[in-house]
Amino acid sequence: MEILIGLGGNLGDRARYLAEAVSYLKDMMAVTSQSDIYESEPWGYMHQPRFLNAVVQAETDLEPLGILDLLKSFEINAGRQEIFRYGPRVIDLDLLAYGDWVFQSCRLTLPHPRMHERLFVLQP
Repeated sequence: MEILIGLGGNLGDRARYLAEAVSYLKDMMAVTSQSDIYESEPWGYMHQPRFLNAVVQAETDLEPLGILDLLKSFEINAGRQEIFRYGPRVIDLDLLAYGDWVFQSCRLTLPHPRMHERLFVLQP
């Protein structure tokens, strides 16, 4: 299945965290393309540093919730702490789309409900 994953972070060495996330994704699935890195304003809570963001396109046989588990595992291992919703973070990985699936659970909504609001998703 073709998927899109959004990557972002605004704490620490932002570029290094993005590179480590892409490397992790390449170990877990077949990454077919990667966008340029974009710097963007924070969303939701404005009094925080600017974000670096990118999008990765990949092919995988994993199911959506399995992908979500992999993404959350990387975030935790990278040191992400949930300070508060939409707050600063070292890394944020979001499953944006899983083919043309429409899916909703308490853990995941596909396609990502705010994907169309993110220029770093739309521009590439």
